[in-house]
Amino acid sequence: MKQEEREQRYARVTRAYYQRFGELPPMLRDAGPALELCLELMEQALAGKRGRVTEADLNYPPGADL
Repeated sequence: MKQEEREQRYARVTRAYYQRFGELPPMLRDAGPALELCLELMEQALAGKRGRVTEADLNYPPGADL
């Protein structure tokens, strides 16, 4: 996937997720190499296949220092 395509996907998914859920997942900013997974989980939530994305979805315990 080209950088421009990644940026467009990021913008599209985050905009739609924010409009639907009113906030973005807290780990999104610091997802690093897990960014693609985070975006995939956000797309699943938008499709109604799952609920909101949380730190637990990326195996972070609640309250973990990201």
